[in-house]
Amino acid sequence: APTHVAMIAGMTAGIVEAATCMTPMHCIQIKIQQDSLSDRQRFRGIRHAITCIVAEDGIKQGLYAGLGPTVLKQAVNSCIRFTSMNELTKWRHQS
Repeated sequence: APTHVAMIAGMTAGIVEAATCMTPMHCIQIKIQQDSLSDRQRFRGIRHAITCIVAEDGIKQGLYAGLGPTVLKQAVNSCIRFTSMNELTKWRHQS
């Protein structure tokens, strides 16, 4: 694939990954870690944590806090990864 196609594909993959998986999982992970350090733990498991977080903070603040920076980071990261792999594969097939 041409270089610009690999770049666009990588950026798109990074954006989708950040919006659907990474940001919600990081938010949940951080809140569970903070809860485990407290003297009185609220969460009894992952499902209970997600339910409590969404009930208290809502979906937008509870699961998607920090979405912007995560999207930027993942878009650039995936763009570089896809483009590098594409170029290395083209180079390998030429030799």
